[in-house]
Amino acid sequence: MKDGRKGEREREGERERVRRDKEKVKNKTVNAIVERQARILAIYRFNSFFRLLVVKTEAVILSS
Repeated sequence: MKDGRKGEREREGERERVRRDKEKVKNKTVNAIVERQARILAIYRFNSFFRLLVVKTEAVILSS
């Protein structure tokens, strides 16, 4: 009977390890997606700023 409980505890520990491993993989996946979205947003912001800078520079050149 004692051996049966020990086996159950070992199985429970194994289930917990599997659950934690799945959670780690999920977290890494979510982090990768968030990092990719942040990079895309940074590029978009830079392009918007650069486009605005070009337009303003053209306006200054044309007005002079």
